[in-house]
Amino acid sequence: MKLKPSLDLGIARRDVGRLLRWTVVTPDAAFYRLAFDIQDRYRFSWWDSLIAAAAKQGGCTHLLTEDLTNGQRVAGVAVVDPFQAAPETVLSP
Repeated sequence: MKLKPSLDLGIARRDVGRLLRWTVVTPDAAFYRLAFDIQDRYRFSWWDSLIAAAAKQGGCTHLLTEDLTNGQRVAGVAVVDPFQAAPETVLSP
């Protein structure tokens, strides 16, 4: 099936190239143990615990979410509510 209008080849390759730079987190035993630890320690829902564990395992320094407490640190990852924190207060030059 072809898209209409089609996407420019250069733009498509650029977009795929950007996606390939992402860190893929593959759930394994260590991942689930971390998620269980986060759930127990912070009393998060299972889904929020999985998201926080993925951020930690993926090497993220910040986790953007409106579901957790802005400014909180979870397993060494800073929680940022994008509706409460301006980008310049989070990103360093």
